[in-house]
Amino acid sequence: MYKRRSQTRRTRHQGQRWSDIVERAVECKFEKATVELNEVDKSIEEMRKKTLEIKDKEDRRNNIILFKVPECQSGSYEDVMKHDEEFCLKLCNDILEIEITREDIKRMFRIAKKGREPRPLLVHLSSGPLKNTVMESSFKIRNAENFKQVTISHDMTKQEREQCKQLVTEARDLETLFCLVSNGHQIENPDIRMIYSTVVLLISPSKPTE
Repeated sequence: MYKRRSQTRRTRHQGQRWSDIVERAVECKFEKATVELNEVDKSIEEMRKKTLEIKDKEDRRNNIILFKVPECQSGSYEDVMKHDEEFCLKLCNDILEIEITREDIKRMFRIAKKGREPRPLLVHLSSGPLKNTVMESSFKIRNAENFKQVTISHDMTKQEREQCKQLVTEARDLETLFCLVSNGHQIENPDIRMIYSTVVLLISPSKPTE
């Protein structure tokens, strides 16, 4: 009788132990599967973002943005469009010296809400080569009367704009660093000192070997 009860207890204990082992194994597999699923979801999301970025770049490929173009103060929608179109044609043909017709302008519109300052004017051109020619000739605006306030920019994606801002910030920091060194300040941070020395070495003219 006692042996039978003892055997029953051992059997129950072993059964409970195996049950715990199986439960832990199932939990481990479930946690592993959850981690793998999360990684797959993350990979899919990254791929989706890259695909959207590529599509966004493609959609903007033939676009330019004109800044500080005077706006038509009054008139119908047709009058406003005609004003912007004629300004763009005159800018390209007379100032940039690029032959362009109305057919080369596929669409154009102002960006953002109307305010005190002229809104940027987005222009979608007929081809990539035409857009590149416009950008390459944009330096001519600087000496053009009635047009020198205008600037031309690429139509960048959000990611490209963020990268551009980062580069501008780094350039300003580097310019500040050069000013400090020129005024006799010492660079205490060894990492920054190394960056400064590398830049100086890169921009310094090489001496001819004797």
